[in-house]
Order: sequence, then C-alpha cells, then structure tokens
Amino acid sequence: MSIDHDRLFKELLTTFFREVMELFFPKAHALIDYTNTRFLTQEVITDITAGDKHYVDILAEVKVKGEDGCVLVHIEPQAYRQADFARRMFIRCCPSPSLPMTVRQKKPTGMK
Repeated sequence: MSIDHDRLFKELLTTFFREVMELFFPKAHALIDYTNTRFLTQEVITDITAGDKHYVDILAEVKVKGEDGCVLVHIEPQAYRQADFARRMFIRCCPSPSLPMTVRQKKPTGMK
C-alpha cells in the first residue's frame, strides 16, 4: 500500500499551522491573530507569464492583531531542491494578494 506523504505533510502543516509559524516565522507569528484562521482549499493561481494554472498547496487566511483586514499566508512545501523555486513562487504569487514565504535549511558547517 502506497503512503501519500504529500497529503500527510500538508495535513501536519495545517493541523500545527500556529506552531509552524512560531518555529519558522517568529516575527510573522507574533503579529497573527489565530482565532479565525481559515484554510482556503484548492485555490488556483494563474501564471500570467506562461498562461498556466497552478493549485496552491496551503493557503491560510489570517487576521493581523489589531487590524480589520486579513492576510493570506501561502505555504508551498517541496521535498527537493529546485534552482528556480524562488522565481517560480514569485511568478505564481505576485498576481495574487498572497506573499511567498519559503523556508531554507542551511547545510551544517563543513558539508558540501
């Protein structure tokens, strides 16, 4: 039986969204009011440069503490290194009101 790791990882990220934000984005975490967090499913972002449509992995609508409006947090997990990932995310996200957030893990000192 095949395990759907992608689905399981997305489920972990949505279940522990607050903790993920606190761990990886502590400054953003401090500004977010999590009481009305809403996950938007199967949102489509159109790549206007290539005319392609892409589905967002995780898109959360959150409130900012003390503000009336909301902010969209877009998380796009990826298991492998891709040279143009930041550019691809920028192109996908800029037509939408969400901001791309990427997590990069630094290699330990001495590793090539």
